Amino acid sequence: MIQRSNKYKKINPPPTPVSENRFMQKFKLGTLISRFGDTNSISIQQHFLFKERLGSGKFSNVISVISIKDQKIYAIKESLHVFKSIPEVLDRLKEIQAILNIFNSEITIPLLHIVNFYAIWENQGKIYSQIEYCNSKSLQDFIDFQSNLNDISDDFIWDLLYQISLALTAIHEKNYVHLDLKPENILIHQITIEGNTMTILKLGDFGLLKQKGDQIRFEGDAQYLSPEILQKESQKITANFSNDLFSLGATLYRISSNVDEDTFERQIKKIQRTQKLTKLKYNIERSPQIIEIINALLDPNPNSRLTLNKIFQIEKIQQINNEKKDLYQKLINFYQNEFSSGFTISNKLYLFQKDPQQFEEKLQKKLKKEKKKDLKSKISGDVPSFRVPKNNFMTKMENYDF
Repeated sequence: MIQRSNKYKKINPPPTPVSENRFMQKFKLGTLISRFGDTNSISIQQHFLFKERLGSGKFSNVISVISIKDQKIYAIKESLHVFKSIPEVLDRLKEIQAILNIFNSEITIPLLHIVNFYAIWENQGKIYSQIEYCNSKSLQDFIDFQSNLNDISDDFIWDLLYQISLALTAIHEKNYVHLDLKPENILIHQITIEGNTMTILKLGDFGLLKQKGDQIRFEGDAQYLSPEILQKESQKITANFSNDLFSLGATLYRISSNVDEDTFERQIKKIQRTQKLTKLKYNIERSPQIIEIINALLDPNPNSRLTLNKIFQIEKIQQINNEKKDLYQKLINFYQNEFSSGFTISNKLYLFQKDPQQFEEKLQKKLKKEKKKDLKSKISGDVPSFRVPKNNFMTKMENYDF
């Protein structure tokens, strides 16, 4: 049992998922808890000690916690969006299903480069995720910390290309597109095995994940989006693997060019706007092959853009792969228990997994009933309130002195 100290405060995360939102009382998002059992009988606050706030963004807040059960550090992510309708819940369930599909397999080398999910639950119309804690922040933090990127070697660029290509392989082989690849979503994790410290890059944040061929809308960080998404902002466009490859090229250019943020943005915007690849500016001497690969990834034409298959055929990448064979076997052994498909799936989500069409039909029937009840409520003056109580997870966290 962990000894509680002044450093670690017991958190008050969402209690047993009970919402004051009338809609969510009638239909609770399927609970996915891997390590704690049924949240209807066990309060999640029994299981964690608060450690530190990791960051806040437009769509979510993230903190680190210590599990009382296994004494390991995890991250917990709170979605800031409040779900107010069945279609919204259905969309979120599809995203959760995509995450389950990616991890529903034996552990592989590509899967090592994806931030692992341990539990997902809903409270008061918001989504909370217990995910793998990466101890060295993000690639964006690494960039911001450097006074200049002059010290970044070609070997580091090659390793970045190799590891993130593996991460994309884990997603693409399940027929999904990430659509939000950027330095901020590449997390750095250092791990020591048999006395050797290794740096692993992991791709996270699956909020924009789509199945290949699904219609997408203009979202994400424009600096890293492929030209075809931006050019067709007002038109229908479907998710494609090549979207992620352009984002990979932009990420590689950002960290290898040693140009400032404004210059980087101008260079990428020029490609996006003109759909022509001109000579990119570098304030450091780089291997001609690295520059050639970045250019091939930033090709404005998605049909001629460099693919993952061609990346893994590059001699230098094959060399890195051969050098890391023994290392990856040790990593797989280390993570064997971490990537177990141990989600306990509620009946609602199980039905969604088994027969999505039947699940959607049931939801639509519920939606029609809700509309009728809302109409009656408006006539009687009793309008349902979707206000979320202020005493939510992150608000409570502000009360702690850390």
